[in-house]
Amino acid sequence: MLSEAGEETEVLSLADANIQTHIFESKSEHFLYHASIALMQDLGFIIGDINFNLGVITASKETPYVLQAKHYSFGVTPVYQTVNLSLSLKELNKDNFEVKSTFNYELWGLSGGLSNMRLVKIGSYVEMDKEIYNLFFLKLKNSIIIEEQEGI
Repeated sequence: MLSEAGEETEVLSLADANIQTHIFESKSEHFLYHASIALMQDLGFIIGDINFNLGVITASKETPYVLQAKHYSFGVTPVYQTVNLSLSLKELNKDNFEVKSTFNYELWGLSGGLSNMRLVKIGSYVEMDKEIYNLFFLKLKNSIIIEEQEGI
């Protein structure tokens, strides 16, 4: 949910955190990083930062915005969105890794009249649709298998 200031107002629950987290079996952290980066790029994301010491990968992409009823209250109609994807990778033991993903959406719209029209950020929210995370993790699992078979 977005506040009038355009910021997310709901607190993430433990169930929400579980939706965003998955345990993967992999031969090494190396394969997991390569698989994650390859998948993000295949999905059209531009890699922003990679920090191997912290186990974090960030990426973003811009997409057209499909109007949703929950975003009508701003007075400015969104025209596109920036999707920010962050992954946190944590080694649990020799062959198991925890991956936490977060899809954060920033909504952008046009404000002003014809002579002073400008692009403004009108809100942001964290996506909590279980199906989006399930599909992402399924694709990541397949990407890990491919990376390990290719032996990069």
